Amino acid sequence: MKRYEIDLGAVKTYWDFYKALQKGLELPAWCGMNMDAIWDILTGYCEYPAQIVVTGGEGLPRDLQDEYELLSKVLARLTHQDESFTVTMG
Repeated sequence: MKRYEIDLGAVKTYWDFYKALQKGLELPAWCGMNMDAIWDILTGYCEYPAQIVVTGGEGLPRDLQDEYELLSKVLARLTHQDESFTVTMG
């Protein structure tokens, strides 16, 4: 099973947030920096079965909490749609 680790611990800006997703999910450089693009990549590019582990979300700046919530919803939708993905958020 492929394991993707997204570390949000050092994230301070919107750009940092999406760069952390890009790095953790091993996304191509051409991937867009928004949740629609992340969804498209997750459902058509990422290797599966896979475990996605997100850490550092509790320390995000207040202005990134909405993005974190969107990420949580996208990952929940992914696991609902495809049971070969598991997600741990922390």
